[in-house]
Amino acid sequence: MRPWWRLSAGLNLLRKNFTVAPASTDTSARSAQGNDPAYQASLRSRMDLPHDLEFDIGLRAVDQLPLPAVPGYLELDARLGWQATDALELSVAGTSLLDDRHPETGPPATRQEVRRSVNFGVRWRF
Repeated sequence: MRPWWRLSAGLNLLRKNFTVAPASTDTSARSAQGNDPAYQASLRSRMDLPHDLEFDIGLRAVDQLPLPAVPGYLELDARLGWQATDALELSVAGTSLLDDRHPETGPPATRQEVRRSVNFGVRWRF
């Protein structure tokens, strides 16, 4: 690795084995149990480039949800920042760049989807 480049990876695995006591009166327990992705993985890169530029990119994969069924997804986020002065930073960042939208949770009838977005930023420190 180079001192100007940092790379990181992550993996979360989840195995579940839930039971409800036979005498339980909680009627919602069975429907809410275990609606989690079996895995979430990420790969992130951050580069300090010449001329006070920074480039960050991240890839993430999330497994499907079982009930209600929500498909798994793969997404990419990226950011380019420029430290114009000690006090002024300009940036452009995009999230969910691989698809124009994707669902993350909820039943199909009321499901809200995460949309691709691009943001421009100005940070002034004083």
